[in-house]
Amino acid sequence: MFRLTSSVLIIFSLVLSSTISATTSTSQTSIRDAFQEAEKYVWQPNALHYQTLYQQLHYYPLQPYLDQQRLMHGMNMSYTGEISQFLETYRGSPLDWPLRKKWLNYLAKRDNALLFQDFFKPTSDVELTCQYYRYQLQSGVAESKILPKVTKLWVVGKSQPKVCDPLFTLWQKAGYRTDERIWQRIALAADGGKHTLIPYLTQLLPKKDQYLGSLWHKVRRDPAYISNMKRFPQKSVKEASIAAYGLKRLIWRDPEKALKTYSKAIEVLPFSEAQQQQIVLKFAIALASKDHKSSAIWLAKVDEKLQSTNIVQWRMADLLRDQDWPAIKADLRALPETLHQKNQWRYWYGRSLLETGETALGHEVLSELANKRHNLTRPSQCNIL
Repeated sequence: MFRLTSSVLIIFSLVLSSTISATTSTSQTSIRDAFQEAEKYVWQPNALHYQTLYQQLHYYPLQPYLDQQRLMHGMNMSYTGEISQFLETYRGSPLDWPLRKKWLNYLAKRDNALLFQDFFKPTSDVELTCQYYRYQLQSGVAESKILPKVTKLWVVGKSQPKVCDPLFTLWQKAGYRTDERIWQRIALAADGGKHTLIPYLTQLLPKKDQYLGSLWHKVRRDPAYISNMKRFPQKSVKEASIAAYGLKRLIWRDPEKALKTYSKAIEVLPFSEAQQQQIVLKFAIALASKDHKSSAIWLAKVDEKLQSTNIVQWRMADLLRDQDWPAIKADLRALPETLHQKNQWRYWYGRSLLETGETALGHEVLSELANKRHNLTRPSQCNIL
């Protein structure tokens, strides 16, 4: 009798659990449907249908998104208090910035300096930041507090919004637009920025330095332009910067010309240690990816501080092709600890120990890896063996 009763109870519990689960699922689906329906009517917040749906969603976590959408759609000065409360409640959440940005743009169009400053929060939005600094100056904040902050808005590799122009004019007149900052902006425009900005910036340089701007522009358009060392008449630090940029691009387009040009440039241009390291790194990666005969030489030159998984992969691929186990062991031992402990390099280190006669240590390393229960595979990126 007990067994029968227990079986009945188990069956009853399963049925009840299934029913509750089905009811909960149906309820969640109903709530989601109500939310999606409410989104369609958020533009009519006073409509009875919307109000009914909104009340149904009182405990639904996405209900605040309806408030956000409503406030963004019906933006009006009469909503100032409600927007302020909403932004305070959800400050720093995904609900904050979309509404704050639209509200700030709304206030800026109406030139409401006081409210704009109250609602502004630090942002990467350059247009709003410039507007905020302008309002700060208008409200009496000292130029010495604002203008130093403008520097990082001007020293960029692209054009900035028109609203920043009056601020930049004031910044320039106060003496912040130095030749060095003009040069920095030219370099940013050339190296990954808008190269069409370079001719304008070049005109801002002293006459004696304007050739540098033109040189940057030409090298940006065609890195092979650096192959003639006569185009670097002063053999200066700035010329070296341009040449370094050109070399790092040329190696991908024409490896032979880049190698030949580098051998000449290194003799006459004052490359910094950092520039030389970056050139070596780019050469190593480019030559390895092209399976160039000189790739091993350049991979071996990469500074230890710039070692990365990518560089190690290329280096190991090259050595494994030649089955140079002593070199493999030496290279892996010399890796920074963070790389040396990675499973894929521990595997090859263990293999190199076995291949060079250090059998006991090799088995120890490989056994240690096997016990980690990782899906260990030979690094497929090496594309070898």
